[in-house]
Amino acid sequence: RFLVHMHEFMYACQHRTFLGNCENGRKDLAVARRKKALRTHFDSHAEDYRNPFYESSLSIMIFSVSTRSANIEVFAQFHSRWGGDGILPRESSEDAMVTLFNQIAVLQSTIAVMETRVGKGR
Repeated sequence: RFLVHMHEFMYACQHRTFLGNCENGRKDLAVARRKKALRTHFDSHAEDYRNPFYESSLSIMIFSVSTRSANIEVFAQFHSRWGGDGILPRESSEDAMVTLFNQIAVLQSTIAVMETRVGKGR
C-alpha cells in the first residue's frame, strides 16, 4: 500500500517532494511555501502503513535482489488494481475453485502417466 500511495502522490503533484526538475526549479516555483513534503504525509499517517506482522526482536536479514528481467514480476497490487468499471478487480471464489480443480486434474493425469512409465520400465 505504501508503494502504491507513493506512486499516486508522485504523479498527482500533491507534495513538493516530486515537483520541479531540480532544487533551483523548486525554489523558483516557491514549492516549499505552497506544498507539504510527502514525508510529512507519511509521518502523519504512519499507522496506515505499519506492518502488523513485523517483529523488531527478529534478527535483521539483508536479501540480495536479482534485477535480471527473468526475475522481475508484475507488482499486481499496483498494475492490476483497477478494472474497467473503476472497481478493484476481484477473482470470484468459484473461478478460483474451477481453476484449482483443473490444475489438480492435470496433475493427477500426469501422475498416472508417470506411474505407467515407471511400471513399464521394471
